[in-house]
Amino acid sequence: MLFVSYIGHGGIKMSGDNTHCPGCSEPVETGTRLGPGVIECAGCGGTITTRPIWLGETFRYVSNSWDPEGSFEGARYYDLTYLGSKGLGRRHGWYQPKTKGIVQTG
Repeated sequence: MLFVSYIGHGGIKMSGDNTHCPGCSEPVETGTRLGPGVIECAGCGGTITTRPIWLGETFRYVSNSWDPEGSFEGARYYDLTYLGSKGLGRRHGWYQPKTKGIVQTG
């Protein structure tokens, strides 16, 4: 499934293949459902969206603050497409599952 949207003033463009994990290319149907439109990838353990979710919902899975230790050991990939007050957006990078703190963005 491919989605392309232009939302907001001047619009931002978000598009992508949401049938495979962007971190490891594992098919999303092999993943574990964490919530509506959110799965844990069976291949890499990453947290990804299969459709846009509300911005506030993304914080259930990954915090909006940095991990206190900042260690990559045990870190997992995240790629969350969201709808916020400024339109469609994307949060992605690496986070610590225990603390939900961000280790690296982008």
